Amino acid sequence: MKGKLRLSDSSSTNPIVVGDQVICEQEAGLDTWVINDRLERSNYIVRQSVHERSAKSIIASNVDQLCLIASMIDPCTSTGLIDRILVTAEAYHIPSILVFNKVDIYDRDLQEQYKLHEKNYVEIGYKTISLSAISGENIDKLTDLLSNKISLLSGQSGVGKSTIINRLLPGMDIKTRSVSSFSGKGVHTTSYSEMHKFGENGWIIDSPGFKEFALVDIDKNKLSHYFPEMKKLLLNCKYNDCQHVNEPGCAVKESVEQELISKSRYKSYLKMHDDFDGAHKSSKS
Repeated sequence: MKGKLRLSDSSSTNPIVVGDQVICEQEAGLDTWVINDRLERSNYIVRQSVHERSAKSIIASNVDQLCLIASMIDPCTSTGLIDRILVTAEAYHIPSILVFNKVDIYDRDLQEQYKLHEKNYVEIGYKTISLSAISGENIDKLTDLLSNKISLLSGQSGVGKSTIINRLLPGMDIKTRSVSSFSGKGVHTTSYSEMHKFGENGWIIDSPGFKEFALVDIDKNKLSHYFPEMKKLLLNCKYNDCQHVNEPGCAVKESVEQELISKSRYKSYLKMHDDFDGAHKSSKS
């Protein structure tokens, strides 16, 4: 790519990402092409860079939906991690689908926990399905949701994302690995994002798994705007700048107490809210 593109956004580790539309030209007399410019993105999914805490890493751009792969076991995806990714998608107006994999090994307790998760997320407007990449259970339901769309498949390392893609795209034979027996956490299989044709008019973007997901480019004061169940209550709070933490007359806190808002979701909100303060202190030190 042209040098100007590398300098166009110094805060990002990758100026060109999967999903970008670019303008390029062939170099004279050579079988190589140069990217001259990148067209404006309609949206993108971004996280804090793992290697450069002051930088951001864009996972993919111009997507129709985010398909978040999670699991209740081996490894267990925490609701905190799920909510961070959903908040990022909400911030960039990207619809999200929650896919819980490995249902073939859920015992009765895990099945009950999944039903609770399903209830909590469906009630606030998210599509949620459960499936097994190993047995193929409900893969057809996921296929229907992905048809004719550009879908980013993302998730914690080890949840079975690559195995699911192998189910969706027979013959791809994407490399898969088992969860680490030492740490109990997932290990990375996909090392870079890649886009695959899916059906007649669809595309699947396979992205690297992650073990953590730090928010970036989100205003702390607007964090509650990215929780759909909180957003609809904001005008009911006593104060216009209510942060839903210690303020009196807070409609969000009242809804949590009345169990109209999931306690786990509110806990995620408080943790993210606190993390902003921690990041600010670190930058000052």
